[in-house]
Amino acid sequence: MLRSASLLLTIILAMVSQDLIAATKGDSDQGIRRSELAQLCLVHPSSNPADHLAACDELLLTPGLSGDARAFALMGRAEALRRAGNAQGAIDAASKAIALKQDFIRGYLVRAGAYMFQEDWQSAIADVSTAIDLDRGNAGAYAVRAEIYLRRNQLSFALGDMDQAVELAPDVAQFRLTRATISFSLGHADSALGDIRVALRQEPEQLGAYLLRSHIYMRQRAYNRAAADAAWALKLAPNERAAADAASIAHTEAGQFDLALGAANKFVEIEPGEADALNARCWVKALQPDPTGALSDCDKAILANPSHFQALDSRAFVYWQLGRDQEAQADIAAAQKLDPDFWDWSKRLERFPLIMARRYLKSLNYYLGPIDGDFDDLGPTQKAVADYQRKVGIIDDGEVTPDLISRLRQEAEKS
Repeated sequence: MLRSASLLLTIILAMVSQDLIAATKGDSDQGIRRSELAQLCLVHPSSNPADHLAACDELLLTPGLSGDARAFALMGRAEALRRAGNAQGAIDAASKAIALKQDFIRGYLVRAGAYMFQEDWQSAIADVSTAIDLDRGNAGAYAVRAEIYLRRNQLSFALGDMDQAVELAPDVAQFRLTRATISFSLGHADSALGDIRVALRQEPEQLGAYLLRSHIYMRQRAYNRAAADAAWALKLAPNERAAADAASIAHTEAGQFDLALGAANKFVEIEPGEADALNARCWVKALQPDPTGALSDCDKAILANPSHFQALDSRAFVYWQLGRDQEAQADIAAAQKLDPDFWDWSKRLERFPLIMARRYLKSLNYYLGPIDGDFDDLGPTQKAVADYQRKVGIIDDGEVTPDLISRLRQEAEKS
């Protein structure tokens, strides 16, 4: 789950600290001030890009700055400009740094980051490849090029570069996590999980590792594990949208509806008025079931984004529970208009009872699959229904009826 080039570039830029301090060091007051500015420009820049840029500009204006130090300062300026959203200014500053120091590996990497910001992938690849040619042992360069390939969906190339990065810097947890992302995208879940385990040993509170592993477990239908990882991610970052979203989904699929509602409430708290968050809470409430409470959230979600076809589907499910079939049918028709591949009304209507049956069968530990999904193979659902029917002494035909749903609900509420 690599978010942007800036994270990898931060790792790379951190490598320059000793070089930059040495280039600006001096015994005079001016030398001391240069060292202070060097820290602010490149080693420990301000979180505010404007302050970061100001420190680099002041450093560049100090008299007698050596060529190497000027190149470093220009590199810091380029990164400050990139952070401020001025990609072309960043490219210009990095180009000046490279002109001063032709073998300036880090200058090429910073310029590559600016090209990435512009989505000029070919120029970015060319700069990173030059950096790699200058230093085959630079793990960060391989990692940056891997991210470019990842963004271009050239996964095999991305994996090859991340293999090199991890081999050169096996203790960098972010490199492991990036490789895990690529491996999972290629369908190598076991390799991804192995890298995540190592990354978490190296950095036990790495949010992205828990979110990625939760996603992998969801794909594997290991819902309890997915929920545990998503819950831990939300504990680490209680205001992280992705963590609240993942926890809401994973707890739901694990049959942990109270925890799912808590996560959905947090999602709405983080993103008030946002359609995805309101729809997430609508769906959890619909499955509790609390259709009256769910309807309010679905209405708000659709008001916030009338094109949110998932919210239209959620509201259709709620209307179905409330016996308002005409309104449910209208919502499914609207969803299908937005997404022509969506269910038509007759097929969706067939599945609403199955969703409720699965929800209760999961609570009663008869069913382990997805609640709303994988309707191509109803075998596991029919088996779960038949197992329950045999247990309570009724005909085990595997059929879901309103009477069966009512009976399942009563038993689930008692358990």
